Amino acid sequence: MFTFNVPRDAALICIAGGLRSAAVSLVGVIIAIDLASRGLSPSRIGLVIGVGIASSALGTVVTAFRGDAWGRRRTLLCIALLSGGGYVALAFASTLPLLVLVAVVGMLNGMGRDRGPASALEQSLLPSTTTDDRRTWVMAWYNAVIDSGHALGALAAALPTLFARTFGVSALESHAVTFVACGGAVMASAIPYALLSAFADATVDKPAKANAREDASAAVARQPVIDARTRAAGSQHCLRSTASAAASSAHRSWRTGSSNGTGPRRCSWPGSSSPHAC
Repeated sequence: MFTFNVPRDAALICIAGGLRSAAVSLVGVIIAIDLASRGLSPSRIGLVIGVGIASSALGTVVTAFRGDAWGRRRTLLCIALLSGGGYVALAFASTLPLLVLVAVVGMLNGMGRDRGPASALEQSLLPSTTTDDRRTWVMAWYNAVIDSGHALGALAAALPTLFARTFGVSALESHAVTFVACGGAVMASAIPYALLSAFADATVDKPAKANAREDASAAVARQPVIDARTRAAGSQHCLRSTASAAASSAHRSWRTGSSNGTGPRRCSWPGSSSPHAC
Protein backbone atom coordinates (compact mmCIF):
# COMPACT_ATOMS: atom_id res chain seq x y z
CA MET A 1 0.00 0.00 0.00
CA PHE A 2 1.33 3.43 -0.97
CA THR A 3 1.96 5.87 1.90
CA PHE A 4 3.19 9.44 2.07
CA ASN A 5 5.89 8.66 4.61
CA VAL A 6 9.44 9.72 3.71
CA PRO A 7 12.25 7.47 5.03
CA ARG A 8 14.23 8.87 7.94
CA ASP A 9 17.52 9.30 6.06
CA ALA A 10 15.74 10.91 3.11
CA ALA A 11 13.95 13.33 5.46
CA LEU A 12 17.26 14.32 7.07
CA ILE A 13 18.82 14.95 3.66
CA CYS A 14 15.81 17.06 2.64
CA ILE A 15 16.10 19.16 5.82
CA ALA A 16 19.81 19.81 5.21
CA GLY A 17 19.17 20.66 1.55
CA GLY A 18 16.33 23.01 2.46
CA LEU A 19 18.49 24.97 4.90
CA ARG A 20 21.31 25.27 2.39
CA SER A 21 19.07 26.26 -0.54
CA ALA A 22 17.39 29.02 1.49
CA ALA A 23 20.78 30.47 2.45
CA VAL A 24 22.12 30.21 -1.10
CA SER A 25 19.05 31.95 -2.52
CA LEU A 26 19.26 34.81 -0.01
CA VAL A 27 22.98 35.33 -0.58
CA GLY A 28 22.46 35.29 -4.34
CA VAL A 29 20.07 38.25 -4.06
CA ILE A 30 22.15 40.53 -1.81
CA ILE A 31 25.79 39.66 -2.52
CA ALA A 32 26.19 41.91 -5.55
CA ILE A 33 24.41 44.77 -3.75
CA ASP A 34 26.70 44.36 -0.74
CA LEU A 35 29.90 44.21 -2.76
CA ALA A 36 28.87 47.27 -4.74
CA SER A 37 28.19 49.18 -1.53
CA ARG A 38 31.75 48.34 -0.45
CA GLY A 39 33.06 50.15 -3.50
CA LEU A 40 33.88 47.19 -5.77
CA SER A 41 33.49 47.68 -9.51
CA PRO A 42 31.23 45.37 -11.56
CA SER A 43 34.28 43.53 -12.92
CA ARG A 44 35.61 42.85 -9.42
CA ILE A 45 32.18 41.75 -8.24
CA GLY A 46 32.06 39.34 -11.17
CA LEU A 47 35.54 38.10 -10.27
CA VAL A 48 34.55 37.24 -6.69
CA ILE A 49 31.31 35.52 -7.71
CA GLY A 50 32.93 33.72 -10.66
CA VAL A 51 35.82 32.40 -8.58
CA GLY A 52 33.38 31.10 -5.98
CA ILE A 53 31.29 29.25 -8.57
CA ALA A 54 34.44 27.81 -10.20
CA SER A 55 35.63 26.59 -6.80
CA SER A 56 32.23 24.97 -6.21
CA ALA A 57 32.47 23.20 -9.58
CA LEU A 58 35.96 21.94 -8.73
CA GLY A 59 34.69 20.73 -5.37
CA THR A 60 31.94 18.78 -7.14
CA VAL A 61 34.51 17.04 -9.35
CA VAL A 62 36.73 16.18 -6.39
CA THR A 63 33.73 14.87 -4.46
CA ALA A 64 32.74 12.70 -7.41
CA PHE A 65 36.12 10.97 -7.38
CA ARG A 66 36.88 10.88 -3.64
CA GLY A 67 33.54 11.24 -1.83
CA ASP A 68 32.97 7.50 -1.45
CA ALA A 69 36.54 6.88 -0.29
CA TRP A 70 36.37 9.62 2.33
CA GLY A 71 32.90 8.59 3.48
CA ARG A 72 29.76 10.37 2.37
CA ARG A 73 28.64 11.58 5.79
CA ARG A 74 32.10 12.88 6.61
CA THR A 75 32.33 14.64 3.23
CA LEU A 76 28.91 16.28 3.67
CA LEU A 77 29.87 17.49 7.16
CA CYS A 78 33.09 19.06 5.85
CA ILE A 79 31.28 20.75 2.95
CA ALA A 80 28.61 22.19 5.28
CA LEU A 81 31.21 23.61 7.65
CA LEU A 82 33.37 25.05 4.86
CA SER A 83 30.44 26.64 3.04
CA GLY A 84 28.91 28.04 6.21
CA GLY A 85 32.26 29.38 7.34
CA GLY A 86 32.68 31.03 3.94
CA TYR A 87 29.42 32.97 4.33
CA VAL A 88 30.42 34.10 7.82
CA ALA A 89 33.86 35.19 6.60
CA LEU A 90 32.22 37.09 3.73
CA ALA A 91 30.63 39.39 6.31
CA PHE A 92 34.06 40.52 7.58
CA ALA A 93 36.29 40.38 4.48
CA SER A 94 37.18 43.91 3.36
CA THR A 95 39.81 43.66 0.61
CA LEU A 96 39.59 42.05 -2.82
CA PRO A 97 42.32 39.41 -2.23
CA LEU A 98 40.63 38.37 1.00
CA LEU A 99 37.23 38.18 -0.71
CA VAL A 100 38.70 35.97 -3.45
CA LEU A 101 40.30 33.71 -0.83
CA VAL A 102 36.98 33.39 1.01
CA ALA A 103 35.22 32.58 -2.26
CA VAL A 104 37.71 29.82 -3.05
CA VAL A 105 37.89 28.18 0.37
CA GLY A 106 34.17 28.51 1.10
CA MET A 107 33.09 27.53 -2.43
CA LEU A 108 30.97 30.69 -2.40
CA ASN A 109 27.73 30.24 -4.35
CA GLY A 110 26.55 33.66 -5.48
CA MET A 111 24.19 32.64 -8.29
CA GLY A 112 21.17 32.07 -6.07
CA ARG A 113 20.66 28.46 -7.13
CA ASP A 114 21.70 25.46 -5.07
CA ARG A 115 24.51 23.73 -6.91
CA GLY A 116 27.74 22.17 -5.77
CA PRO A 117 29.29 19.10 -4.15
CA ALA A 118 26.73 18.81 -1.33
CA SER A 119 23.79 18.74 -3.75
CA ALA A 120 25.49 16.13 -5.95
CA LEU A 121 26.32 13.91 -2.99
CA GLU A 122 22.82 14.19 -1.55
CA GLN A 123 21.24 13.08 -4.83
CA SER A 124 23.57 10.09 -4.98
CA LEU A 125 22.52 9.11 -1.45
CA LEU A 126 18.75 9.40 -1.85
CA PRO A 127 18.17 6.25 -3.98
CA SER A 128 19.79 4.09 -1.29
CA THR A 129 17.42 5.42 1.39
CA THR A 130 14.28 3.86 -0.05
CA THR A 131 12.93 0.99 -2.14
CA ASP A 132 13.01 0.79 -5.92
CA ASP A 133 9.32 1.63 -6.35
CA ARG A 134 9.56 4.79 -4.20
CA ARG A 135 12.69 6.41 -5.59
CA THR A 136 10.75 8.83 -7.80
CA TRP A 137 8.61 9.83 -4.82
CA VAL A 138 11.66 10.55 -2.65
CA MET A 139 13.45 12.51 -5.40
CA ALA A 140 10.28 14.56 -5.98
CA TRP A 141 10.12 15.42 -2.28
CA TYR A 142 13.79 16.45 -2.32
CA ASN A 143 13.35 18.77 -5.29
CA ALA A 144 10.18 20.26 -3.79
CA VAL A 145 12.05 21.06 -0.57
CA ILE A 146 14.99 22.59 -2.47
CA ASP A 147 12.71 24.82 -4.55
CA SER A 148 10.77 25.84 -1.45
CA GLY A 149 14.07 26.83 0.16
CA HIS A 150 14.90 28.94 -2.88
CA ALA A 151 11.54 30.72 -2.58
CA LEU A 152 11.94 31.39 1.14
CA GLY A 153 15.49 32.67 0.65
CA ALA A 154 14.37 35.09 -2.04
CA LEU A 155 11.59 36.39 0.22
CA ALA A 156 14.08 36.76 3.07
CA ALA A 157 16.10 39.22 0.97
CA ALA A 158 14.07 41.91 2.74
CA LEU A 159 15.85 41.07 6.02
CA PRO A 160 18.74 43.57 5.57
CA THR A 161 16.28 46.42 5.09
CA LEU A 162 14.27 45.20 8.06
CA PHE A 163 17.39 45.07 10.24
CA ALA A 164 18.45 48.56 9.17
CA ARG A 165 15.07 50.12 9.95
CA THR A 166 14.47 48.20 13.17
CA PHE A 167 17.88 48.54 14.80
CA GLY A 168 19.08 51.71 13.08
CA VAL A 169 22.21 50.10 11.58
CA SER A 170 23.84 50.83 8.24
CA ALA A 171 23.30 48.81 5.08
CA LEU A 172 26.77 47.23 5.36
CA GLU A 173 26.10 46.14 8.94
CA SER A 174 22.69 44.70 8.06
CA HIS A 175 24.25 42.77 5.16
CA ALA A 176 26.95 41.43 7.49
CA VAL A 177 24.31 40.19 9.94
CA THR A 178 22.45 38.51 7.07
CA PHE A 179 25.61 36.77 5.84
CA VAL A 180 26.32 35.49 9.36
CA ALA A 181 22.75 34.18 9.62
CA CYS A 182 23.10 32.40 6.26
CA GLY A 183 26.41 30.89 7.37
CA GLY A 184 24.79 29.67 10.56
CA ALA A 185 21.96 28.03 8.58
CA VAL A 186 24.41 26.21 6.30
CA MET A 187 26.52 25.03 9.22
CA ALA A 188 23.34 23.88 10.96
CA SER A 189 22.77 21.51 8.03
CA ALA A 190 25.67 19.48 9.43
CA ILE A 191 23.36 18.29 12.22
CA PRO A 192 21.05 16.26 9.91
CA TYR A 193 24.13 14.87 8.17
CA ALA A 194 25.53 13.68 11.51
CA LEU A 195 22.24 11.92 12.28
CA LEU A 196 22.25 9.85 9.08
CA SER A 197 22.36 6.10 9.61
CA ALA A 198 25.50 4.08 8.97
CA PHE A 199 23.91 2.60 5.85
CA ALA A 200 24.07 6.02 4.17
CA ASP A 201 27.86 5.96 4.37
CA ALA A 202 29.84 4.64 1.43
CA THR A 203 32.01 2.47 3.72
CA VAL A 204 29.02 0.22 4.54
CA ASP A 205 28.59 -2.85 2.36
CA LYS A 206 25.53 -3.13 0.17
CA PRO A 207 22.71 -5.39 1.34
CA ALA A 208 22.86 -9.01 0.26
CA LYS A 209 19.65 -8.53 -1.72
CA ALA A 210 21.23 -5.78 -3.79
CA ASN A 211 24.32 -7.90 -4.40
CA ALA A 212 22.18 -10.87 -5.44
CA ARG A 213 20.20 -8.68 -7.82
CA GLU A 214 23.40 -7.32 -9.37
CA ASP A 215 24.86 -10.84 -9.72
CA ALA A 216 21.65 -12.09 -11.36
CA SER A 217 21.62 -9.15 -13.77
CA ALA A 218 25.25 -9.78 -14.69
CA ALA A 219 24.57 -13.48 -15.25
CA VAL A 220 21.62 -12.70 -17.51
CA ALA A 221 23.72 -10.22 -19.45
CA ARG A 222 26.51 -12.77 -19.94
CA GLN A 223 24.20 -15.66 -20.91
CA PRO A 224 23.72 -14.67 -24.60
CA VAL A 225 27.49 -14.42 -25.04
CA ILE A 226 28.02 -17.81 -23.42
CA ASP A 227 25.29 -19.39 -25.59
CA ALA A 228 26.77 -17.91 -28.75
CA ARG A 229 30.25 -19.18 -27.88
CA THR A 230 28.85 -22.63 -27.08
CA ARG A 231 26.99 -22.82 -30.39
CA ALA A 232 30.07 -21.68 -32.31
CA ALA A 233 32.27 -24.27 -30.60
CA GLY A 234 29.68 -26.99 -31.32
CA SER A 235 29.48 -26.02 -34.99
CA GLN A 236 33.25 -26.13 -35.35
CA HIS A 237 33.36 -29.55 -33.68
CA CYS A 238 30.69 -30.88 -36.06
CA LEU A 239 32.54 -29.54 -39.09
CA ARG A 240 35.80 -31.14 -37.95
CA SER A 241 34.05 -34.46 -37.29
CA THR A 242 32.36 -34.43 -40.74
CA ALA A 243 35.61 -33.56 -42.52
CA SER A 244 37.48 -36.31 -40.66
CA ALA A 245 34.83 -38.88 -41.48
CA ALA A 246 34.82 -37.90 -45.17
CA ALA A 247 38.60 -38.14 -45.36
CA SER A 248 38.61 -41.60 -43.73
CA SER A 249 35.91 -42.84 -46.10
CA ALA A 250 37.77 -41.60 -49.17
CA HIS A 251 40.98 -43.26 -47.99
CA ARG A 252 39.24 -46.59 -47.42
CA SER A 253 37.61 -46.44 -50.87
CA TRP A 254 40.93 -45.76 -52.56
CA ARG A 255 42.63 -48.67 -50.80
CA THR A 256 39.76 -51.02 -51.62
CA GLY A 257 39.81 -49.99 -55.30
CA SER A 258 43.56 -50.45 -55.58
CA SER A 259 43.44 -53.95 -54.14
CA ASN A 260 40.58 -55.02 -56.46
CA GLY A 261 42.16 -53.60 -59.56
CA THR A 262 39.48 -50.94 -59.83
CA GLY A 263 41.64 -48.13 -58.45
CA PRO A 264 43.76 -45.81 -60.53
CA ARG A 265 46.22 -47.67 -62.78
CA ARG A 266 49.87 -47.20 -61.81
CA CYS A 267 52.75 -47.15 -64.25
CA SER A 268 56.40 -46.14 -64.40
CA TRP A 269 57.80 -43.64 -66.83
CA PRO A 270 61.12 -44.35 -68.48
CA GLY A 271 63.98 -43.25 -66.32
CA SER A 272 61.79 -43.05 -63.21
CA SER A 273 61.88 -45.50 -60.33
CA SER A 274 58.56 -44.45 -58.70
CA PRO A 275 55.13 -45.31 -60.13
CA HIS A 276 52.75 -42.58 -61.22
CA ALA A 277 49.09 -42.49 -62.08
CA CYS A 278 48.69 -42.89 -65.85
